[in-house]
Amino acid sequence: KYLIHKTVVKECVTLCLKKDIYIELYTPTAWYMQKSQASDLIPKRISILQMEPIYVDSLLAVAEKEDIIKILIFAKDDNDMPRLEEAIRKFHHKITLTWSYHPYTAPVRPGIITAPLVSKSNAAKEVAENLKIPFDDVLGIGDTTGRRLSERGVRRTPGAGGSPRRTAQRSAGGGARPAALAP
Repeated sequence: KYLIHKTVVKECVTLCLKKDIYIELYTPTAWYMQKSQASDLIPKRISILQMEPIYVDSLLAVAEKEDIIKILIFAKDDNDMPRLEEAIRKFHHKITLTWSYHPYTAPVRPGIITAPLVSKSNAAKEVAENLKIPFDDVLGIGDTTGRRLSERGVRRTPGAGGSPRRTAQRSAGGGARPAALAP
């Protein structure tokens, strides 16, 4: 249910490599990068992910044999995002694309590609539902201020920069039951 269809992964890899778009593939336990795409970005990615990639000669070979849950593509900056969106437009009904931000890699912007409707927001909603917590009572705590857990009603505070006192006040304020989901 959470896998990106192999045909989509293979087509996306082929297209990105052809258009010189840096791309990473993810399984539940590893991330892969093509050796020919090595750049100054890689040490930063390793620092963020706290794990080394599996360096491969061909991401296409990985796409054929592994179950891929996530693809990351990288825009050089905000102005490059429309170029990448246009490049993968043909997959729009088969994937979800979410733009992210990390201050350590700025101005580079990662685009997170998942199977349709797979997102942190949907995962948080599913967890809240299973725990029988009204989603309006959920406090999302993230690692950057640029992410949004939901389009509606979820109070947000950045994990690294948010004041613990402010976070506690927000989670307990207004009679809401304190509950937190970390994206």
